[in-house]
Amino acid sequence: MLDKRSISLNGPFIAVALLLVAVVILVGLTRGTSLEEEYAGKRVLRVSFEMNLSEINEVWNTVKEEFEALHPDVVVVLIDDINQKASIYEAANKLPDIISTNTFSLHRYKNVMLPLDDLVARDRVEHQPDDFYPAIIESCRFADDLFLVPYFFNVSLLYYNIDMFAEAGVQLPSNDWTWSDYVQNARELTQFYRGRGEDKYGTTIVAGWWVEWLCHVHQAGGQLIGDDWHHSPMDSPQAIEALQFFSDLVNVHKVSPATRDILPYMFVNQHSAMQWGGHTENWVGLRNNAEFRWDVALLPGHESGNRGSERVAVGMGINKKSPHRELAWEFIKYFANYESHRKLCVAGYVPVRKSVAAAEFFTKGVEWRYEVDPQNKDIVFDAYETELRDLSSLPEFVALAQRHALPYVLAMLAGDLTAEQCGKAIAEEVSNAMKMVDRFNPEYDYDGP
Repeated sequence: MLDKRSISLNGPFIAVALLLVAVVILVGLTRGTSLEEEYAGKRVLRVSFEMNLSEINEVWNTVKEEFEALHPDVVVVLIDDINQKASIYEAANKLPDIISTNTFSLHRYKNVMLPLDDLVARDRVEHQPDDFYPAIIESCRFADDLFLVPYFFNVSLLYYNIDMFAEAGVQLPSNDWTWSDYVQNARELTQFYRGRGEDKYGTTIVAGWWVEWLCHVHQAGGQLIGDDWHHSPMDSPQAIEALQFFSDLVNVHKVSPATRDILPYMFVNQHSAMQWGGHTENWVGLRNNAEFRWDVALLPGHESGNRGSERVAVGMGINKKSPHRELAWEFIKYFANYESHRKLCVAGYVPVRKSVAAAEFFTKGVEWRYEVDPQNKDIVFDAYETELRDLSSLPEFVALAQRHALPYVLAMLAGDLTAEQCGKAIAEEVSNAMKMVDRFNPEYDYDGP
């Protein structure tokens, strides 16, 4: 039996101590020559941006250079992704002028970011806000205020290897698959390759991230974080059903390897025929490295018909304490214009502008096929608008999902906990953590404390 005490955190005390140390270090490091001194005579615009992919990094550098050419008195300085260190930057009053972040972090940043609605309305003709997909824009709001201009989004989908399905004689996934369909076809694929003596699986689980186990919970009608932000209903029958399904993929149906046996890049290296969840950012790598035909489908849904998957947008907002708020808005508009977003789309991102999608994303060539995979890409926008849900905006969501809940999920997959024990342990652990934080959900209407 897993000892829950070995997983619990002494949270606030350690966190505060580490934060103070980090702030002291950050302040110390910034006492040297300032950027304003280094770039004397220039306006310095600090912009955070997550540099993950070389293809996207090239677009960033191109747009940066173009913007600086249009504004000779400006130098744009990259502050690499701040989301892992946001509390440190904020405590040291060193947040950049432009904050790039995801939509489930909006509650965390709402007090330091500038609402953008007035600027969008003022520059409507230039900015063309109606060209953005409405559902993506809505994700970038918090309490009706727009805080981000999006440049990327992700939806959870089912990824599949067309060649492996054809080789095994198994019918390709469809957009109306249920959990049962998913398991049955994964079993047929696994048995086919086992029969040939090959160590390949019908699917592979995503074990180190919330994208799969939490998706199953939501599809079954459960929640990790209660609407009141003070309790976790992970001990509900719905959540336990979902955890049991996730565990059974490994321990009963054996259509996915156990966590200890999951090889790097299982799907790309053709050790599994399917991958649940995935990430649209991975399309760049698949297009460059996959030596097989691949495509995507909507995630298999719960037998009740509920899909309950996840969506998230990423965009740029303005630090309201920035001394260069108008300049920051000029950069955001430039990064969000048609040509900049067209470059992002060509580099591999799914577009957030309808005009870019029409001109680049949905272009077809011979035999009326899309020039760039996946071929079933139409579902991405439908899924974002109709099938999926935003992640919790509780500021502690990532910590609760990863540090508090995930260890129990992994213990369940390893056979150390039953699904019921796992659900109850997560409910207790996460509820206690939320009560300590004691936040109020502004979107939740209740009668008392």
